[in-house]
Amino acid sequence: GEYKYNEKHPLLHSYSELGIEGYRSYDNSFKPFAAIKETDIINISYSKYNSYSSCPFHYYLNYVLGVKDQIKEHLLDIGTFVHYVFEKAFSNPNDFDKIFDDKVLEMELDDKQKIFLNNLKQTLHTTFINYYNHYLSMANPAIYLEKKIDFKLTENTYVKGVIDKAIITNNKYLFLFDYKTSKNDLNMNSIINRETMQLPFYALLSSKDNSLSNYKIYGLYYQNVLPEKINFCDEEGILTYSKSKGLTVQNIEAISSLEKDFMSDNIVYTKITKLSNDGSFPSDKNYIEEKDIENIIDIATEEFLNFEHSLRNNNFKINPATIKDKIACKRCPNKDICFRRTNVLEVEEENGLV
Repeated sequence: GEYKYNEKHPLLHSYSELGIEGYRSYDNSFKPFAAIKETDIINISYSKYNSYSSCPFHYYLNYVLGVKDQIKEHLLDIGTFVHYVFEKAFSNPNDFDKIFDDKVLEMELDDKQKIFLNNLKQTLHTTFINYYNHYLSMANPAIYLEKKIDFKLTENTYVKGVIDKAIITNNKYLFLFDYKTSKNDLNMNSIINRETMQLPFYALLSSKDNSLSNYKIYGLYYQNVLPEKINFCDEEGILTYSKSKGLTVQNIEAISSLEKDFMSDNIVYTKITKLSNDGSFPSDKNYIEEKDIENIIDIATEEFLNFEHSLRNNNFKINPATIKDKIACKRCPNKDICFRRTNVLEVEEENGLV
């Protein structure tokens, strides 16, 4: 028959006369509904907070609908592996190799993952020995590893968390540590801007724990367990990148209990800046005062209360965060089922945001 594609049917105008608005359009924005009721008991954690901060809709898919990340389930979780091995090895440092090997055998890994971990073994062992020697050098240390803490935030909301490492020196000074497998930075501005909240969350947890709340916090530190270039790092390089770095309260006695050579030019285990020639603390973004610790705890509390309030209001908009010019959508496992428009992402890519 006669070719009729791309022809305008004479009756097509009748659709416009019907007053149909939004023809061939679709509103893909999230419509709130009572997924979480005011009376529901909910448990929140830092990982959930972090998920919501990256994108509320990402949180909704993962923690409300229970959509699992199929890709992540098959990836090797280096962080969890390191936490387990380091925790066990602190009790039996001479058994590091056995603890490491037994854990590898226990996990369901493919050949590539096994080879990868075995190549990391010596690097992680050297890193662990450095952390263990640091612990032994401290003044009368008491250590808590993978410290589980939970507390009631509001009437129907509970917070659960785990502190990687907490150390009390001289039965007086509390220091909190967070293991990291990637490069991180911590200063008061990054906390005030809510760019890094893991260690502030640790500070909040410790203030609610019976065994830790009686001690004042004098340091919050990241400990990198892996170098940026895994295959190109000798022992000297490992001892450099694995130094604890973060925020330190200006107190000579407390710092000396953590870093015994603080008063000398040979600061071994931390990246704490030495005193000025006149014996005063230098102007350094990583030095804070005792009152700043209380401020950090208040900020963490406020963030979790705001998080809980957003959940109760069922605010799960598609609103990915942009941190340091990187948008959360780039590596989001849910981007294929998200209603975020492609043209929006293209514009962001052009602007260097993705």
